Formats: sequence, structure tokens, C-alpha cells
Amino acid sequence: MVARSGDRDRETWTEALGTITRLYRPVLVRHLTFQLRVPPDQAEDLVQAFLCEKLLTQNVLRQAAPEKGRFRSFILKVFSNFVRDQLRQQQALKRGPARPDAVRLDDLPDLPSGETPLADSLDALWARQVLARTVERMQAECRAKHRPTLFAVLEARVLRPVFDDSAPLPYEELVARFGLRSPSEASNLLITAKRMFARMLHEVVRETVADDRDVEAEIRELKKILSKS
Repeated sequence: MVARSGDRDRETWTEALGTITRLYRPVLVRHLTFQLRVPPDQAEDLVQAFLCEKLLTQNVLRQAAPEKGRFRSFILKVFSNFVRDQLRQQQALKRGPARPDAVRLDDLPDLPSGETPLADSLDALWARQVLARTVERMQAECRAKHRPTLFAVLEARVLRPVFDDSAPLPYEELVARFGLRSPSEASNLLITAKRMFARMLHEVVRETVADDRDVEAEIRELKKILSKS
């Protein structure tokens, strides 16, 4: 998606860019309002200006590539530099009669670095994207192979408890709901489903890195991010 959004020779670049902006806009706005205490209207203005100037007009996404590092780290750096420049410009304007409500750079906490809440937010967004894509891919494969029960068992025992904080469905209820022969059959289906999910997860992560050797490192990073949630 990042590659498509930065390639203006493709007809699909506008759709890809629209998806990226929808995903990242709320994260960037939330960082400005809750972490840097920028008033909400100015935060929206800053983020909209960033999206229009950097992503749409300057097309900085064409510079993003797996071999250069993680996309979330790239966005963090570009956004941090943009916000810093914008706030400095506001300070310069305050020397004149303009905008008495302009946010002062000196009044804000330190701007984003790799250890700030914005980095955590971008990491969390990436983790949600990876999990959502993995779930979507597994659903599609289960449908294609006419094995809907496989996904349903994983959903009842693992996914819903993780995403909805609900209790895992007991094996006896799985047997009754899906017409299985025994709790042992349900347990075996769950083992198979977990293996499929792990395979799908590796496939999804592999598509986001330049070298296959980075897959395991990214999955370890994913586990670390999820452990914070």
C-alpha cells in the first residue's frame, strides 16, 4: 500500500494514499492533543497540513522502502520534523500582531523521538494492522477450503477473548454449536487453527520487510507491543 501510494504512475495511488491517511490521521491528532497539549483545532490543522503538504504535494512516501527501516519509524521522523518547523514558524509570527493563540514550542514537552508515546501509538497501529490482515487472510483461506469451523473455533477460543475481553467458549459448547464429535476433536481443530494463524502471520509480516531474516525479529517486536496493550 505504501509503495502504491508513492507511485504516481499507478492509477491506484489515490486510493492507497486515502487509506493511509485515514489510518494515521487519528493517531497523529491524538498525539498532539493528549501528549503535546496542542488545542484540538490546531492539532487538526497541523495534521491536515502535514498530510496535504508532505504526503500529497511532496509525496514523501516515495522515499519509504523496507530496506530503509520500518514505515512507522519513517512517519514518526517526518511528522516530528514537520511539527517542529510549523511551531517555529508560529513563534516567528508571534513577534508580529498575528495569532495570539499560537502554540509556543517552548511550552510543549519534547517533540517525538523513538521512545515517545507517538512511537508507541504507531507501533500499536502497526500491530492492529498486522493482526487484522492475518485474520482476514485466514478467513479467506478457510472459506476457500470449505473449513469455516476451523476459523470459528479459533474465533471462539482465542480471537474474541483477545479482542473483546470475553471468556473463551468451553469445548463442550463448541461441540454442541458446530456438531463436533467430542471436546478432543474441538481441541485438535484449535491446534490446527493456531498453526494456520501462525503461518498466516508470518506471511503477512514477510510482506512488510526487505529480508526474510527480519521476519522473526518483527514478530518478536509484535509480541512486545501487544504485551504493553
